[in-house]
Amino acid sequence: MIVVTGGGSGIGAATVQRLRDEGAITVSLDLDSDRANASEPALGLACDVTDEVSVAAALDEVVARFGSVYGAVLNAGIALEVPLHETTLKQWNSVLSVNLTGAFLVAKHTIIRMSGPGALVFHASMSGLVATADEPAYCASKAGVIGLSRAIAVDYASRGIRSNAVCPGVVDTPMTREQFAPHPDFRTLVEGMHPLGRFARPTEIAAATAYLISDDASFVTGTELIVDGGYTAK
Repeated sequence: MIVVTGGGSGIGAATVQRLRDEGAITVSLDLDSDRANASEPALGLACDVTDEVSVAAALDEVVARFGSVYGAVLNAGIALEVPLHETTLKQWNSVLSVNLTGAFLVAKHTIIRMSGPGALVFHASMSGLVATADEPAYCASKAGVIGLSRAIAVDYASRGIRSNAVCPGVVDTPMTREQFAPHPDFRTLVEGMHPLGRFARPTEIAAATAYLISDDASFVTGTELIVDGGYTAK
């Protein structure tokens, strides 16, 4: 059984569907239950990943329903395009709370409930590897996610728990479209910055995730799979 956070739309929904199609039992966690169930998981639960009580309750419900947890895809995240000198403390804390603290809390409570070997896949970003303009909070949060994933890989290898991160380029999701809506020419500019000349599709990130959480990646841990259309190769 695999938990996917932010499983109601975008990359999260595509991941739920890909894992389901490959025969995995999937549980989707999102802010409300209707959204969590939109991707047709085995179970959808409302969960606020920034609230440890909410996270623990959701994972307890998963164990009560399915008996065990094999792993998790830490996908829930938000973006912020604001220069550092204009970023408020509230904005900074909001981004770090969802993207990094949320990943920590779900990873923690998943590991506590694992009865044997398993796998975690963190959805980081190319912005955790290279700077993207006017996104200091987002870049910091995703760099933190990569560091967290590596630390877990080392600390829990003796239990057979693998931990890896997927680092997407810009992905064509509802969140991305909303972010770029005020800048009609920005989409063309950003597409041109990917050598493959387009945004990623959510299904492409889901495919990379499915590989890392599967037994095909049984000797892969503590690494990042970059799925960015060549963006960071330049």
